Amino acid sequence: MQDALASRHMGRVIRAWRHHPFHGPRPLPQERVAAWLGVNQGHLSRIETGPAVLDLGKLVHWARTLRIPAQYLWFDLPGQPRHTRTNEFGLGGSLDETLEASRGELGWVLGAGRIGQRRLERLEREANRYSRLYPLSTPGQIGLGVRDHYRAASQALKQAQSGEHRTRLLATAGRFAALMSWLCYDTKQPAAALDHLDEGLEAAEQAGDRVLSAYVLASRGRVATFEGDHKEIRDVGLAAINRAGTGRHVSGRMLAWLYTLEARGHAGMGDLAATERALAQAERALGEGGRAEPGPDMDFFDFTRLRALAGECYVFLRKPRLARTNLEETLQLIQPEQRKRRAMVELDLARAYVQAGQVAEACALAEQALNLGDESFVGPLAQRVRDLQAEIAARR
Repeated sequence: MQDALASRHMGRVIRAWRHHPFHGPRPLPQERVAAWLGVNQGHLSRIETGPAVLDLGKLVHWARTLRIPAQYLWFDLPGQPRHTRTNEFGLGGSLDETLEASRGELGWVLGAGRIGQRRLERLEREANRYSRLYPLSTPGQIGLGVRDHYRAASQALKQAQSGEHRTRLLATAGRFAALMSWLCYDTKQPAAALDHLDEGLEAAEQAGDRVLSAYVLASRGRVATFEGDHKEIRDVGLAAINRAGTGRHVSGRMLAWLYTLEARGHAGMGDLAATERALAQAERALGEGGRAEPGPDMDFFDFTRLRALAGECYVFLRKPRLARTNLEETLQLIQPEQRKRRAMVELDLARAYVQAGQVAEACALAEQALNLGDESFVGPLAQRVRDLQAEIAARR
């Protein structure tokens, strides 16, 4: 890929992109890529093997279609100059400009490939720090930091490295890709979130880390939740459990989270028995001793979170009394600084009030929940507002 980019011949770049290991053991067919680019198969064959195309409009269109990061190109993409003000990693730009621009960047370099021990350890520490900060922060507060470290890990993977360093760097890059997906989801960009999750999954698998692979895979449940795809939520939970396994090498928090994803999917599909069975498995896993210590990525999941998710499940099952029991208990346990989590629980509780016929109380609680500022109005809150509005409309 690097040789193709250095040649400044877009046809060679497209051919290298089709044959990139990121796509699997076989290259992408010319017919499929041609359809994406708006040409036929014969035309694409001539583009790949003929003289270099100089038409800037075509070059921009093809680069955007293939999501080639701007800094790898020999021409500028509109709104994405190749050279911007940089920070300590040699990177720059605002969150709004670069969340979309960063899509696919890690995927472009996973097939390539020295990073010093201290720099690698710093990236690992930062992955831990941002994982702990994320539940307590807004995208605007930490987005640029996550983005810069994601890109730093991606840049490092372009360099030749020892086996151990590359494995650790792949795992760190996978974690930052997962954080990028959460940022995209919270800023209402579900397609970009899925792209980053695909990258994170590939990085985790190349690192041989099945637990991280399961974590990234399970994060797809967030997008499925946004889209209201209950079967996909269930299937993601089950697939992640299968990927991680249930042995002692998996932390109780991790396994419990995966079981609650399964439960949430069952609840959306109206299966009470399967929901309660999965919730019981989650509670057992969370209280079970002798398991691996949870990593920082799982700091967000504890008994309080389990109670909240159980309450959400009962809302979808239209069991308002059971939902209220779990959600009201959760509100007593949530810490004051956990504003996003509190708002989500209050909106779930408002739905339970509507189901019980207490619409006025539901509206008052929803107003309280949403009194937290525009920057904190992330994707999961928007989704819950839509669900609540649909619940109220159905009773009128």
